[in-house]
Amino acid sequence: MAKADKAIPKEYKNLIEEISKHNQSYYVQDRPEIYDAEYDKLYDRLLEIESQYPELVSEKSPSQQVGATPSKRFPPLTHRVPMLSLQKVTTYDEFLEFDNGQKICLRQMKMLNISPSQS
Repeated sequence: MAKADKAIPKEYKNLIEEISKHNQSYYVQDRPEIYDAEYDKLYDRLLEIESQYPELVSEKSPSQQVGATPSKRFPPLTHRVPMLSLQKVTTYDEFLEFDNGQKICLRQMKMLNISPSQS
């Protein structure tokens, strides 16, 4: 493992603060301030630092948190079928791979005579 130079801990601390601020804006206030792609770049850099310098990982890091306080503007909702997380798609090729997977799933459902609205 590489030893962190003096700039890395400062960058890491700044990323934690910035990402936490954006999480609050997005999840609690329902007012995102940056595009998802910008957020992903910040978060990916945070993960990169944590991977290269595990001694820096803080319990305050967004990577060590699960979710955020939900907005009170919306009533709770229970899904009949659990919603599963989607992978991040950042390139056209990744989108095509995702799209192809969805088409395969829909064809399989059709063969089983299952409507997407029933699932």
